Amino acid sequence: MLKKLYLHEFKALFRWLKFVWIGIIAIAILNRGMYALIDYYINNVIESASPDASTNPIYRLLLALTSSLTVVYAFVTIAGMLVSFGVVIVRFYKNLFTSEGYFTFTIPVTAKQHIWCKLLCGVVAVLISMAVCALSLLINFLNTKVGVIIVQALREINLDIDAEIKVHLIFYAIEFILVMIASIFVTNLTYYCAISFGQSFKNKIGGSVISYIIINLIFNCISSFISIFFSFGGSILSFIIDFNAIEPMALLHVLIMLSLLIEVGISAVFFAITSHRISKKLNLE
Repeated sequence: MLKKLYLHEFKALFRWLKFVWIGIIAIAILNRGMYALIDYYINNVIESASPDASTNPIYRLLLALTSSLTVVYAFVTIAGMLVSFGVVIVRFYKNLFTSEGYFTFTIPVTAKQHIWCKLLCGVVAVLISMAVCALSLLINFLNTKVGVIIVQALREINLDIDAEIKVHLIFYAIEFILVMIASIFVTNLTYYCAISFGQSFKNKIGGSVISYIIINLIFNCISSFISIFFSFGGSILSFIIDFNAIEPMALLHVLIMLSLLIEVGISAVFFAITSHRISKKLNLE
């Protein structure tokens, strides 16, 4: 049953998000094609005729179209990420808290399993959207001067640094990816938690928005307290961790892992609250 539940959830998300992903890649290819057209026009038309490129009307038209298309590409990419989160959130709300919930909760699956299903599928969907955006950037920089400069810079950095630093950089990259994934969990669970509280209001959508604002205010207050603690109360933490005995590069690993643990802790709290609200205080439309 759980396998079918996950397959159904992925299909429901991908049914909408596949158009977003296709749109991002399509606009990236079109944008790269326009830049390739400009390069071809400069190398094969303008240079042979030898006029000033800035006064050539066709070149100026192509440049204006390409600049506009680049703006559209940036907008579509940002909008695609927002839509990805939006689809995940709307799917959670509609499937669990609207009339669909009467059917959803007839399935022999616990509330925690429903949340895990929505959460994991949602995180995977957002990660795929991020991968699609990264692929679109790669398409735009493919065989361009900027792309060549970036590749050459990376090669020079790779030759200049020693093996020990390379190992640290690899682990930094892995840790960064883990923190990024954990932050996506936190983001989704924040919305889930707010939606679960919003069901206590007469206007459930409005209540969810108010709950989200309150949760963020509390979260910001806690973050500020933690920042103050590390700024002025570092001596307290030094009783637990001897920072002076840790090398600078290793210290960065410790700080990243601490941030990861904080993200995991926040996720666990939001998950527990959401699970309790759905299990004990479910209020379907």
